[in-house]
Amino acid sequence: MSLLTPSQRLFENLKQAIPIDSMSYMPREEAYSALKERTGQDFGYDFSKWELWLLENANDFRLGSYGIKYGKQIP
Repeated sequence: MSLLTPSQRLFENLKQAIPIDSMSYMPREEAYSALKERTGQDFGYDFSKWELWLLENANDFRLGSYGIKYGKQIP
């Protein structure tokens, strides 16, 4: 897995896509709590709802520093 921005790391941990022995791993509960705090949203552990919210709010919510949205480069 390539280097992730801090927010990408939260999303990947929420969907449990990072192996437990990885340095990027964090418990799902911790990722969920951090996403709620960062976004002001609460979709529980439903990654598809988080992902939909992100797509709908991509112009307002930047994931990570250096201008990278989740999965897309900001022009």
